[in-house]
Amino acid sequence: MELVFEHSQTVGTGNWADLIHLWDNEANLLYIKDGRMRSTYTITDNGEWDDRKFINDVDISQDDNISYFRIDNMGGFGAVGSYLTGSTHKLVIYEYQFDLSEYLNSGSIKHSVDNPISSFSLILENPKSPNPDYEGNVAIDEEQSLISPGAKVIFTFGAGQEVEEYEMGTFYVDRGNFTLLSETASVDGRNSIGKVLKDQTIDENNEFWYGLVSDHLKALLEQSGLNRNQYTVENAAVEGWFNFSPNTTPFKAAETMLEVLPQWKIRELVDGTIVIGSSDYAGFDASGVYTFYRVKDIFSRQKTMDDAEAYNRVCVHTENYGKAVFRDVASFQSWNLQAKKTLYVQVSEGLKQSDLEAYANELALRLEGVGKLESFTGPFRPYLQCGDEAVIVSEKGNNSLGLITEITHNFGKGGFYTDFAVDSGGTVGKGRLSDYIAKIATGSMGQKSNVGWNDIDTEEYVNLAPIAQLITSSTRKAWLPPKVMVDGRKYNTEDDTSGGDAWQHAISDESPYIEFRFGQSCLIDKINMWVGADDPEAVLFIPEYYRIEYWNGAFWVEIVEVDSNADLEITHEFEVVETSRIRFVLEVRSIRRYREIEIWGNM
Repeated sequence: MELVFEHSQTVGTGNWADLIHLWDNEANLLYIKDGRMRSTYTITDNGEWDDRKFINDVDISQDDNISYFRIDNMGGFGAVGSYLTGSTHKLVIYEYQFDLSEYLNSGSIKHSVDNPISSFSLILENPKSPNPDYEGNVAIDEEQSLISPGAKVIFTFGAGQEVEEYEMGTFYVDRGNFTLLSETASVDGRNSIGKVLKDQTIDENNEFWYGLVSDHLKALLEQSGLNRNQYTVENAAVEGWFNFSPNTTPFKAAETMLEVLPQWKIRELVDGTIVIGSSDYAGFDASGVYTFYRVKDIFSRQKTMDDAEAYNRVCVHTENYGKAVFRDVASFQSWNLQAKKTLYVQVSEGLKQSDLEAYANELALRLEGVGKLESFTGPFRPYLQCGDEAVIVSEKGNNSLGLITEITHNFGKGGFYTDFAVDSGGTVGKGRLSDYIAKIATGSMGQKSNVGWNDIDTEEYVNLAPIAQLITSSTRKAWLPPKVMVDGRKYNTEDDTSGGDAWQHAISDESPYIEFRFGQSCLIDKINMWVGADDPEAVLFIPEYYRIEYWNGAFWVEIVEVDSNADLEITHEFEVVETSRIRFVLEVRSIRRYREIEIWGNM
């Protein structure tokens, strides 16, 4: 039997080519080349396949070393397939896109310079579906929904067939509301930053040891489920370490990491790409200057002058004012502010004096002109961005009002218009004052975190035990507290008979342990121990078992395990570990003596 194809066409070279035919007669060809997945597509008019032109050949791969790829259409849904990458077999799913614009009743998209989480809301007409393969209402019904939670929604705006459509954002549905027999359904949702970074928690992946902050940010986004095509992070030489509680959200963790990079921000582009970097980073859409003609471009305007957030001095300080930097602010000359109306902002302990000075200088600059807020309603301008400068044009000339800080695009059968707010204290490309303060202030963190920006001193190799917080599960003798294990006295002497005294846990202790907490990341590679009775001839009270572990940020990891009689003096050397805590797990119901413990490394 010979299989004769009606049409045959060479499109390119590669392996494991497969094709999916979409609902709008688009044919998407997927294939593997150099271990990466590529895509090219063609549009067929009325099923005419003769000599088709395939366009937009692009790399869409999320993995390297891909092989054994295949994909198949699923009627009314999309396509499902699989491929092999390394030793991992992955399932891939593609859901069809549906154009719901013809069912739009009304909607809005909201952006704020204070918050990188943008949101949308829609009211959709919800008639019965004309598709015989799809029973029920078009948008939402009792059995199924095209806009169920998690569904991706892409907004574009076009004015006439000759004008290219303008992208307005990529969002994900939070909730859809359907009432039986109702002619409409409501939907709302957020962008990727809100849906991916704000809704999850980092769980056990909560420690980021000393290294490049930009690398920490990339790791945070990767462990949140984003692939390298969904984000871009500017590279920077700034280093730091971070330790969060497991219930911290990736969004809050990213905000905390950005404390050490105060000129950086996190934003999302209209195509859904999350961008983190400095204000002039090439990955961001450039801020613009937009002019609005007072008569024809502005439907309404509201102006507020308020000195509640206006200051003439600023102080940046650490807790208990161990470090403090004051700066004067040039406020409006006509505003009679009190001489010492000072804004106090507390920052993290780990910062250097030069960091505080940089913060204070930046705050003083941003506070200039704060206090004038204006709100406008004007024609639909889908290209406006928070951070753009607004200039009003009138008979008196051009007047710069400040930074656009809030934008709401309204659209639907009731018309198209844009509401926007302007802050006189905003700085183009940097954001609003409250945005900056929330980033650097320690009080802005919702979840517990420990943050440090000082390098580990690899030159000074010391015994870390005496400067650590020492915690034990119990103590057998109150006059021999845990601190005897770090007092430096390992043996009795003729003049001092207390040096050999040792700590013991209570006999009733079912889970005895000794724990050292260092308060920051350390490099450790050696532990010295003096145990038992202080008598070289005696073997009394020597531990028969103990286990030494270090904390990796998620769980305890074993370094050493001793399960037979030890010596009076013990040294454990091992490959260097980076940790903030060391724990000794001890024998249950035993009378053992621990005279001295030294933990050697770098802090």
